[in-house]
Amino acid sequence: RSSRDAMKHRIGMVFQHFMLVKELSCLENIIIGMEPAKYFVINKKAAREKILALMDQYGMKVPLEKAAGTLSVGEQQKLEIIKVLYRGADIIILDEPTAVLTPQETEELFVELKHLRDQGHTILFISHKLYEVKKLCDRVTVMRAGRMIATRNIADVTEADISRMMVGRDVVEVIEKEKAKPGAVVLKVRGATCQNDTGRKLLDNVTLNVKKGEILG
Repeated sequence: RSSRDAMKHRIGMVFQHFMLVKELSCLENIIIGMEPAKYFVINKKAAREKILALMDQYGMKVPLEKAAGTLSVGEQQKLEIIKVLYRGADIIILDEPTAVLTPQETEELFVELKHLRDQGHTILFISHKLYEVKKLCDRVTVMRAGRMIATRNIADVTEADISRMMVGRDVVEVIEKEKAKPGAVVLKVRGATCQNDTGRKLLDNVTLNVKKGEILG
């Protein structure tokens, strides 16, 4: 009925869009809602000791005093995983966890997830990236249009098999289409630069032309 109920059953979830308070420190984000306190005073020393023990046990490190909003995306995800471990989760649900990660961060995440598995945790890994499912998972369940289609051992299926279950037919990867015949330039961009709310550059001096009748990626 609620996230509190889920935690009572030792189920934790890491959402694709992180649930962090960016202005608070990593330590404060981890303990929020479960602060060790006496007489309304939070015992940060006790919390720190418990978190450091968890980070040593699972090989995941985040700088506890830094504000969560200053971390990289990969570090923020690590912080979210530590947060559910702090709450005692045995079953961890990860919703599209690699969607925001670089290839290097994805490899690092897989090492950490395998380490969690080897220590007895169950991982539910939600993804559309079939090569990642094949690489990481032991079993795969496919859902389509709100219904469960099948559950298979990953060793018994190919990526093509999974694709077929996902869309209900063979997936043809060769697409025949007419060659584009671009017309005049309809949009010119010169030196476009912008950054997000954490100061990270998203575009850095981008220049491009878009022509009529073409798709520019």
